[in-house]
Amino acid sequence: MRVIGMSFVALALLAAVGLAGPKDAQHIRPLPLQEPAALLDGTVIMATRNVWQSKDGNWTNTASWSAGAVPGNTHVAIFDDTSQVRPTLNLAPGGTGPVAIVVQDSFRGGIGGPGNYLTFAAGTLLRIDINGSGDYYLSTAANVFSLYYTVINMTGSGFVSLSGQSLGSVHVKAGTVTVAANSRFLIGTTVATWGELANLTIEASDGVTWPKHLVCHGGFFLNQDATDPTTATASGNRLLVTSGTFRQEGLLTTAMQVYGMGGRLEYAPKADPSGETISLLINNVFDVSQSQFEIPVTDLVIGPDGEILDSPMENLATVWTKDLRSLYP
Repeated sequence: MRVIGMSFVALALLAAVGLAGPKDAQHIRPLPLQEPAALLDGTVIMATRNVWQSKDGNWTNTASWSAGAVPGNTHVAIFDDTSQVRPTLNLAPGGTGPVAIVVQDSFRGGIGGPGNYLTFAAGTLLRIDINGSGDYYLSTAANVFSLYYTVINMTGSGFVSLSGQSLGSVHVKAGTVTVAANSRFLIGTTVATWGELANLTIEASDGVTWPKHLVCHGGFFLNQDATDPTTATASGNRLLVTSGTFRQEGLLTTAMQVYGMGGRLEYAPKADPSGETISLLINNVFDVSQSQFEIPVTDLVIGPDGEILDSPMENLATVWTKDLRSLYP
């Protein structure tokens, strides 16, 4: 009988599809195949699950990952109770990172630390879902995050520090997220809080790009940055507050549409807003009592539940006002 020799590669391929025999398969490692991977919000993507199992905290050590490879753009990097070791080494691996990072509520380790951010090279499409505690330090190079992906979907009780030059949308449902000073957002992004346990701060940027939409649906949202003043992108920019407290300390720039539908909106600009006229629809508490400057407003509509706190009514310089409180007492 003639025996035909088979290469290791051939055996690996056969084992991956279940055609290699048991004796052959025990000597090779099956190739990880892409499979449906569910993110924390139920979104399903086709990617290889690659679970963090590190003993040394080294991101680029292949032994740190269940797939035997550093997460690339066909992987979802999973953090669960397999390992509680914090990634601290080689956190700027270069190349493309995983298509997503999912931190489950059983993981308590955190990622990186102050001055030691997990950073991927340009071109990465990355979504990050965090449902665990611990603290996470994440950064981006230029053009890293796709406009259509969520950079941070924060649902856990932890702390996230974001830094970078091309941040996408940020959604915080619980825990604390800080966008570090001099970071930049991609054009058209949304930054939002979604619940009473959310705490979000945007520190002052370098004045290049800003989020298009700021939304406070609960919790506390502090924006120390200005809103987008550029003609090309300012049209349709909105600030929406429905519950919780939103505090704006950067300038609300011309063409910004402000909607206070619930909760509390505080505006205490650190710089003189003269020349930056805004439109206001206020059906909540609008507090400008801490402003040191007169605030120019083109259109002001006060809804039946609206209340304006200033010192007293001296801080708002309005061109046109419609007060509906007298019509709907």
